[in-house]
Amino acid sequence: MSKSALIAAALALVAASVPVTPVQAQNWSPRAAENQCKDQLRQQYSVTRTHDVTTSDRGNGRYQINGNADRNKQTTSFNCRVESNNVRSLNVGRWTEKPNGGGDAVAAIGIAIALGAIIAAASSKKKSHEYDQYPDGYQGNDYSNDSYNPANGVTCYRQQRACFDNYNNYNAGWTSREFGY
Repeated sequence: MSKSALIAAALALVAASVPVTPVQAQNWSPRAAENQCKDQLRQQYSVTRTHDVTTSDRGNGRYQINGNADRNKQTTSFNCRVESNNVRSLNVGRWTEKPNGGGDAVAAIGIAIALGAIIAAASSKKKSHEYDQYPDGYQGNDYSNDSYNPANGVTCYRQQRACFDNYNNYNAGWTSREFGY
């Protein structure tokens, strides 16, 4: 027997004695690759949010992830290469101010102020109603109990449902305010 035949027979014998196990299926997924990339962005650049992210499968557990990242009031674009669930490269563009200049916080403050104004107006104790001066309503409608002064120099008469100034001139503004005209 020749030397090469002997080597081939030995290799065949060794191959037959080693149990062959199927290759374990890898659990590489686009989502796992994307999460690896996001974790790396958080660790290296303190990224708080990623958006417009696209993941391309390059085969054999390789993925290309592109998107935008935000931190504080800055934003940038990034691309990331992941192989076998390990980040192989991470390229980040130049950090720039967000186009709205961080207007999210300003908008939230504006909404809070508007809601506060609405609530204050709804719960205001100063309403234009004739009964505001006397919350129990005016039970006695006699002339001695008929007038009141909502402001200095203004007298309103419940019976007439009208207000007048010190010179006994009709005051349309106070009449409207007090009696809803």
